[in-house]
Amino acid sequence: MVRKVASIVCLVFVGIGVAYIALYLIASRNGDELPWNPAWLPWVAFLMLCSGAVATYILWFPGCWHITVKELRTYFASPIAYAVMLAIFGISNLIFWWTLKSMQTQPGENIAMVTMTTCFLLVLITPLLTMRLIAEEKRSGTYEILMTRPVHDLQMVVGKFLGAMGVMLVIIAVTFLQPLMAEVGGNPDWGPIWSAYLGLVGWTAAFIAIGVFTSALTSSQIAAAAMSWFIMILMWLLNALRFVDPGKPISKLGEYVSPNGVMEEFARGTIDTTRLVYVASLTVFFLFAAWMTLFASRSR
Repeated sequence: MVRKVASIVCLVFVGIGVAYIALYLIASRNGDELPWNPAWLPWVAFLMLCSGAVATYILWFPGCWHITVKELRTYFASPIAYAVMLAIFGISNLIFWWTLKSMQTQPGENIAMVTMTTCFLLVLITPLLTMRLIAEEKRSGTYEILMTRPVHDLQMVVGKFLGAMGVMLVIIAVTFLQPLMAEVGGNPDWGPIWSAYLGLVGWTAAFIAIGVFTSALTSSQIAAAAMSWFIMILMWLLNALRFVDPGKPISKLGEYVSPNGVMEEFARGTIDTTRLVYVASLTVFFLFAAWMTLFASRSR
């Protein structure tokens, strides 16, 4: 009974958060604003969505939750997560201050454009975090032990994905100190900032999904990282298609499929639902590919 009541409350929280985001996206797409949208409402909706989703995840998927907690403990028990956090914050902070001093556009747009650099840093650093997720299990032999337990392959994929995602969200949250510092010293436009961070979180999920997939392919962490870098950098270089024949379909392809092309639109304050669906589809596709890879290896 308690579990049912808690589940209903969690779903209500998630529903409120999703409803707010949907209404905001519809209003932005039509060039309008919500009739009642105080400054605290986005924070409350975001917290309700996150808390409801996490609580639902814990209640209904305990197997995935245990794997997620194990991965978080592993990351934060080693210096890797702290080194990555320091590197991203240090580099993005330098670019942040350089951007504010050198560019003469709106402060909010300046800060939002910094997220494009952060996105490229994630391309370089994410494979270092994801290369061990499943490859280490195979190398050490613990994967064979997990196969004898009632742990579904999908639970392993989702649990490890969310563990790495939790670490990256902490890292992204650290970079959010930059617009907060700008708020203290000025009055930035928060529209482009929110949309840029939405795009950044979306691409982070896609990059981690790619890393989970490549880690499932091999027992070598170096090979997993190399394959992740190859896929991510290839996607990044697709942006060059935008300049091959401007105005033609091939140019639009580069604009829509490359991370920097998509992030540029988000950093301008444009929330395009088709781009959100594209990034979400990439994430689901690579997680599904990782699941099928593990399923195939279990069937051998």
